[in-house]
Amino acid sequence: MNKNLIGYRHMLNLTQSQMAFKLGMSPVSYCHKETGKKDFTQTEIEETMKLLKEKRPELTYEEVFIRGN
Repeated sequence: MNKNLIGYRHMLNLTQSQMAFKLGMSPVSYCHKETGKKDFTQTEIEETMKLLKEKRPELTYEEVFIRGN
């Protein structure tokens, strides 16, 4: 489970379904990725970072996607 990503998604005040829509995937696919059942593609990572950086421009990939933080 990517708790960092969950926290940043909450920072944007988005549900999993809303985040999935913004990333162009189904809510089930997004849920599987956020919980670690499936991996994000490079494109999905880039799109996720674009969304998050709208609110926190200084945010890094490592802060969001490196597990154990």
